Amino acid sequence: MTLIELMIAIALSMIVISLFSTLLLTARHQQIVQATLNELQENARTAFHILTTEISMAGYIGCPALSNDFPLLNHTTAPFTPQTSLSGTDNSFTVQHTEMPASTALSTSPEIQVMSDVNYKPRDIMLITDCLHAEIFVVASIASHGDIQTLRPVTALQNNYDSLAEVGRLASNTYFIENNYLVKKDIHGQKQFLVAGIKRMQIIYSAQIGDEIVEVHHTHGEKVTSIRGVSVCLWLYTNKLEKQQCLFVRPKA
Repeated sequence: MTLIELMIAIALSMIVISLFSTLLLTARHQQIVQATLNELQENARTAFHILTTEISMAGYIGCPALSNDFPLLNHTTAPFTPQTSLSGTDNSFTVQHTEMPASTALSTSPEIQVMSDVNYKPRDIMLITDCLHAEIFVVASIASHGDIQTLRPVTALQNNYDSLAEVGRLASNTYFIENNYLVKKDIHGQKQFLVAGIKRMQIIYSAQIGDEIVEVHHTHGEKVTSIRGVSVCLWLYTNKLEKQQCLFVRPKA
């Protein structure tokens, strides 16, 4: 092999190596981008599943529909009305409903007996309801006997409930963004950091005002009678990639 042929062979080899290295780098970059997009999509899917489930449950109290005319007795300081069942601002919202899973009452007078499939605790804020009336009460103490829990309310129930009344915790959960996390704060003020990689949340409410449905950025106006739907937009990010996704949800209760 002559010197010229050797130089040509070396040059061709360097070109092939350069092309191969470029292909490897490109493939690696595409893998990173795809993994990042998958992470963004998974975060969005998880966050929207949580938010959709909660908003859909707003105002749920079992058999009856929550309304201003329904006889709901409240023995606590936690407000629960059609107006508070779904409320908020443009960057946070609060949802109230009976927490699932709930229990079926075995007896309700003077104490409430339920199966032990759900473990209740003293100080739990509870809601008992049948198709005729409902009450919110605080659990003073609990006694367990085999598969049965006996709940003693702080304040005695004022109504008589049939043996198939639904009993469950009252959920009052507030959702907002903190430190790039979707956060839930429960009725006792305890925070749970749910989904990472979310920089911002923007909320628009479809509110019933008189005979019209109007888009509003908060629900605190006195003329708002109910919320018909919620538009939620999330700004997600990871590894310098950002993506905005939005979803519209209607309460089912």
